Amino acid sequence: MAHTTLLGNLRRWALLTPLATLLLASCAEAIAPQPNATKPTPQATVASEVTPKATPEAAPETASKATPKGVVEALQSLPHPAGTPNPIPTINSPNSYDQKALNFQIASNDSNSLLEFYRENLVKEGYTERTINTVSGDWGFSIVFLPPDGFALGADAPQLSLVIQATVLSPESVNINVRYEKV
Repeated sequence: MAHTTLLGNLRRWALLTPLATLLLASCAEAIAPQPNATKPTPQATVASEVTPKATPEAAPETASKATPKGVVEALQSLPHPAGTPNPIPTINSPNSYDQKALNFQIASNDSNSLLEFYRENLVKEGYTERTINTVSGDWGFSIVFLPPDGFALGADAPQLSLVIQATVLSPESVNINVRYEKV
């Protein structure tokens, strides 16, 4: 009995550790001093955490219906559950493609309905679930999708998978992380 509980706790920690790392990296990026920048006011700090930062990039490829202009635009164009903030906050995510991810909290007490939301809506968009990677429980879920045929973010972009992880933070709140990763 104790072995089963210990194993369950180890699995939970193994799944939550990457998310905690992403959250800490996001916080560190938000409070890190910027060169030649004046000290931000508390309102400016909050605004920078919520508003996606504009980053200078090379001229984007011409987008087709299946190929959005960039990673952030592709992530933001995906279906998101009701209660998703607008604009959706982006974070620096070292393991993600182009190091970009969406990370946000929504009011919900049912991570299973969120899992079904993503399954239903992403399949309609042409994504295919990699069921071997799907894990869910009272703590939340982790699910991986392969993008539709012809999906690419640029001429030299690798094959990508879409990863969505949800962690129940409290009985009324769920944290959702959405990102592309190299296959």
